Amino acid sequence: MSSEATVGVPADPPRAADGFDAFYRAMAPRLVVLGRAITGSTAVAEEVAQEALFVAHRRWTKVATLDRPDLWVRRVAANRCISIWRRRAVEHRANQRYERSAGTAVPDPAAELGDDALWAEVRRLPQRQAAALTMHYVDQLTTAEIAAVLGCRSSTVQTHLARGRATLAERLSAHEEDPRRG
Repeated sequence: MSSEATVGVPADPPRAADGFDAFYRAMAPRLVVLGRAITGSTAVAEEVAQEALFVAHRRWTKVATLDRPDLWVRRVAANRCISIWRRRAVEHRANQRYERSAGTAVPDPAAELGDDALWAEVRRLPQRQAAALTMHYVDQLTTAEIAAVLGCRSSTVQTHLARGRATLAERLSAHEEDPRRG
């Protein structure tokens, strides 16, 4: 089995019994994919993955005893991504207020990423919807596993998935009708 996660292909969760090094090799690429989908930045995603795995290593004696340490480390990474996302939203609103008061244009850093329309729209979703969709479609996690990561019920995850899909369908159809729309 390859040490890299294949996008869209469910993989067996890494086992703590195999040791932290094996856990790290199995989880690092998965956490980067999750972080990239939420934040839109590979660099930020790599940093978040490193931070989450650092915390897991520091607490390995406890984390290794969990039934699913992979879900625990995903939760750490997802929470960190959401914190970064919130900070960016606050900064963006502050920039918009400044732009309105100063009459100057402040560029949106997300516009420079060059991502395709789908992932750009995923990042515009509410944080938990984006995280749920990413974990469901990229990591092939079940609703119960996503619920464990997000700290909510499976029914809440199903709601996040349904609302996220509906919003994406609406926004992406608008992109097809007018590709200049952003």
